[in-house]
Amino acid sequence: MLPVLALEIAAAALFFTHWALGSDMSGFAAVGILMGAITHAPFLSTRIPVWSMWGMASFTVTIGAELRGVLMLAGYPSEAFVESFFLGGKTFSDLSGPSFVALGTILALTLGFALVANRSAPAIKSHGPASPNALQSSLASEPFVVVVAASYLMVGAVCTYLYTRGVGGIAGSIGERRGAVNADGTTTGTFGYYEFLAGASAVGAMLLLIYWLSAREHLGPGRIFVVAVAFTSAFGINWVTTTRADLVYVSAAALAAIVIIRKHVPWITALLVGTIVLGAIGGLTAARAADDVTRENFSVSYGIDSGILNRNAYDLGKTLRVIDAVPEVLPYENGGTITRFALAPIPRSFWPEKPIITPGPIVGARLYGTTRSGVPPGLSGELVWNFGRLLAVAFAFLFGLLLGGIEKRWYPRNTQDLTGILIYLTVFFTFGKDLLGVSVGNAVFGVFGDFLLLVPLLVLVRLRPGPRRDRYSPVTM
Repeated sequence: MLPVLALEIAAAALFFTHWALGSDMSGFAAVGILMGAITHAPFLSTRIPVWSMWGMASFTVTIGAELRGVLMLAGYPSEAFVESFFLGGKTFSDLSGPSFVALGTILALTLGFALVANRSAPAIKSHGPASPNALQSSLASEPFVVVVAASYLMVGAVCTYLYTRGVGGIAGSIGERRGAVNADGTTTGTFGYYEFLAGASAVGAMLLLIYWLSAREHLGPGRIFVVAVAFTSAFGINWVTTTRADLVYVSAAALAAIVIIRKHVPWITALLVGTIVLGAIGGLTAARAADDVTRENFSVSYGIDSGILNRNAYDLGKTLRVIDAVPEVLPYENGGTITRFALAPIPRSFWPEKPIITPGPIVGARLYGTTRSGVPPGLSGELVWNFGRLLAVAFAFLFGLLLGGIEKRWYPRNTQDLTGILIYLTVFFTFGKDLLGVSVGNAVFGVFGDFLLLVPLLVLVRLRPGPRRDRYSPVTM
């Protein structure tokens, strides 16, 4: 990692020099690369694994700021696209102030994270007896695991069907299929609870994967096929809503499970998963654009372009434009975009006048002229939008402390602790990336929602006496 950091810092210095000499677009590359380097720095410590919550947070900055900053400089796929889609006609000179504010929030967040996560974290245990916990003992029976996982998968599949039927099937517009709420508060109908419960499929798939990885030295073709089908089922809701991020991050969580339990991912597994995910992203992008989905849309190259040329993740252009728009276009919210998520559990069918919960539609309407698809502000933009530039840096540091505390407490240091692994991968693994790339309220609300999905499983294993260990008991890898 040290050579990579050295290269990034040298590149950032070079592009800053080019900017100072008059190359305006070099400023975006310099700031983006420096942001990526800052989030990569914690990996110099052996206590911070790459396949972790912070790894996903760093990934969203690497793609959204570092890579896109370089693409802005390169004018890819065209200078006109970069200027209109990412920057809205703004230059780096126009956005230099917001650039350094955003850079300050990333630095503060990373510093807060490193101060806590790097402090006396216990060593990762890969040998010795499993730590005693209720889930560990109750999952000593493979039939019990299969039944519970199948139940989760069935609930997810039924709710995916009910959601699909509720939004009128897959023939409707993207806004209708997402049950979107427009910037003016109108909606074609939302079915949030069905969409939420559809996430049970991901829990079932992850449960099967981590149990079989821990319980068996070799999964065998049959179990690998079952796991593949389970994860395919978990992605069913994404084909309805055309949301692409889950394809990446749930797949990353599955690979992280292999790393945590087996200590490495076979290159052929990583290559196969990556190829399938990129192809699926291409297909979803074509569906989102209402294009005819063809075989070419499922190519790796189309998937890469689709995954990069958007405003998702910690998008540099989006972040700078949001900061620049405060307070003239986006008046100070004083915490409003965050606290409104407390109203999210109330169904809009019971309260049609419920305020818009997610800030994305507001950003999309005011900065990009979109009427249906929102543009999430991300951590830096949302903090400035709510509290101003100085307090945004301070709050970013506090959120860094929070991320560091979660990483230190919940990263599975014992590879046989199935409880910890399941909770970490299904609840906390994407918290950092949601915080940085989506919104604060969405990230916090998502953690509570993901944990709520685990409650039935945790209750079941508490009520069920742990059987004696048999040939299906988890073994030390």
